[in-house]
Amino acid sequence: MTPPHLFLFLSSRDEVAVAMLKAAARTGAQVSVMSDRAPEFFVSYPFVRHVVTPVRGGDDAGWEAAARRLEQIHAAEPFVRVVPSSEGSVEFAARLNQHLGLGGNSPETAAASRDKFRMRRALAAHGGALIPEFRLVSSWDEFQAAVEAVGYPCISKPIRAAASDGVAKIEDASQVRAAWEFTSAVPQIDATGTGTVLVESYASGPEYSVEGIVSNGVAHILGVTEKTTEAEPFFNEIMHVFPAPISAEAETAMRRTAQAVAEGLGMTGGAMHLEVRLNARGPVVMECAARLAGDSVPIIARFATGVDIYEQMLNEALGRPVCMDRRTNRVSGIRFVQSPREGVLEGFGFDRVKLAAARGVVGHGPVRRAGDMIARPPRGATNRVGWVMAVGATAGAVRATLAAGEDAARYTLEGDAPVAVAA
Repeated sequence: MTPPHLFLFLSSRDEVAVAMLKAAARTGAQVSVMSDRAPEFFVSYPFVRHVVTPVRGGDDAGWEAAARRLEQIHAAEPFVRVVPSSEGSVEFAARLNQHLGLGGNSPETAAASRDKFRMRRALAAHGGALIPEFRLVSSWDEFQAAVEAVGYPCISKPIRAAASDGVAKIEDASQVRAAWEFTSAVPQIDATGTGTVLVESYASGPEYSVEGIVSNGVAHILGVTEKTTEAEPFFNEIMHVFPAPISAEAETAMRRTAQAVAEGLGMTGGAMHLEVRLNARGPVVMECAARLAGDSVPIIARFATGVDIYEQMLNEALGRPVCMDRRTNRVSGIRFVQSPREGVLEGFGFDRVKLAAARGVVGHGPVRRAGDMIARPPRGATNRVGWVMAVGATAGAVRATLAAGEDAARYTLEGDAPVAVAA
């Protein structure tokens, strides 16, 4: 019997790509992938049938070229489903699934998951989930009026961006112009529609994300991640801990919100990553992606639960049951080493003695390469230089281990005095 065949948009991050391929191996499926990696990367994965060069820019010409190539492969070795892995592949995968008649989320659902205004509008129409008050704007004059209407404090964010790019908190009138210039300057992903910036009321409370898989319209939730962001007015994420140390009542409320969001956006199948803030009103929806979380959250979730959510995502695509039954009950987390200074990265590593003393560390590595600019937007892409991952018995123990691992990081920027670093 011929194994089922999936097409995967393979992540550009090697650790995520490897995790996805290992998950595919456990399903017994054959896969074709979109990746620009060299052929030797796939030597250890004999079930990879075809490697398709990535589409650049997502324009109509790129779409037509990729669609024709997939049609050729599909005609000879039919796909069961096309599966996205990143924000940039969500809409493309939905269009391909519709084009080839393979099911999954509709292109309309995929687009709503990537456009924060369309998402807010869909959830407001459906009900069942708390969302901030919001306004869509496309000019400085409209921005000023929206801020006045929503009131302080409020948030400005691009409608189509990721990783908290361009998101800023506005406390008073003195910050309005700077917020507009910061948010409106962010390049947006395939931006469409009449507006570019969302102004919304500020939701207080700690931030969490809900990780799950939607199957036949039902949200199967693995758990909730505690998210730590940098000091406001910006919201760059610096640490994730799974599972979040929250009450059973809070988790139940988040699970209910996830189901309401899935219904509101019309999600029928595939991954979901829901971000919320929890306050006295309940879980307030920040956004929901039709893909799994980034920042290696699925990997720390596997360390904590024994459940590989990549594998469950592929099981759903294959038409198999989704199983979120935990096999282990630990806590895991990842922390990003962030430079308080800006400049060109020259070297990065860890003090081996200090790292060994941070018991519970299960992984560490760089985020950026020598020669990269280390800076927060708009001057640079990120001030992350590395990462540390840990496992422990409690959230507190994991946070302490991550802090010790971060303390073991050593890096130099251009012009710094030399510092000894070790891989």
